Amino acid sequence: MSLKTFALSALFTVSAAAAQAADLAPPRLPASGEAAEPYAWRAQLTAYAWLPDLGSTLTLGGGLPAFHKRMKRSDILNNLDGAIFLNGTLRKDRLLLMGDLTWSTISRGVTLPPRLGGLGIRSKVETLSITALAGYSVIAEPEFVVDLVGGARAWRLEGSIDVGAPLNLHGSKTNSWVEPVLGARIRWQFAPDWSLIGYVDGGGFDLDRSRTWQIYGTLNYRVSDTFYLSAGWRHLSLAYRDGGERLDVDLTGPLVGATLRF
Repeated sequence: MSLKTFALSALFTVSAAAAQAADLAPPRLPASGEAAEPYAWRAQLTAYAWLPDLGSTLTLGGGLPAFHKRMKRSDILNNLDGAIFLNGTLRKDRLLLMGDLTWSTISRGVTLPPRLGGLGIRSKVETLSITALAGYSVIAEPEFVVDLVGGARAWRLEGSIDVGAPLNLHGSKTNSWVEPVLGARIRWQFAPDWSLIGYVDGGGFDLDRSRTWQIYGTLNYRVSDTFYLSAGWRHLSLAYRDGGERLDVDLTGPLVGATLRF
């Protein structure tokens, strides 16, 4: 895969990755005097979007200068062909299970000036990220919950570039890897229908391959017992190495979500 294709693939992979949706209800504990008994699993499904600005540095090694790139969220949205961001959560007592799916496809086409041959060039990137976490509530009060979570996140990205006539060239490459993830989440219900959630995690821990960390916070409103709306801010940092090349990316921006509980 060409260097430009690799860089574009890695940039949009992290652009498409989304935050873990919050479990909006605390674990149910027995009331005073109530006999302890097993409780049914409670589930929720969240659809969400994250609109980050992007800053990146691509280091080629071999004494070559590093390349710096900044993209506004409007630039990313203008090149987005499609995306799906879903999160599912299961909770029983203090036990928490979480799954997250993000998929996106982004393409961009340019035409070189006539003095450079007038060639048409089009690049496309398809990304997939799947996260599976299990957690336990170390503090579980009706208004305040602290969860510790751990699991794995799988990444897959496919990048391609096409050069039009008269060259008619095509190149593509797929990269995939799996990284461990450890994190913590705090939920504070400060009013009957309002809550705040803070989340932080780290992944990769492989300094020769990949390393990630993220932090976010959301303000959540209960529309009904089964429907919630959320808004907040998220920052994600990624360091990815492929041979002698290294890509460092920072993304930061607002996120919004809608949650259905059942």
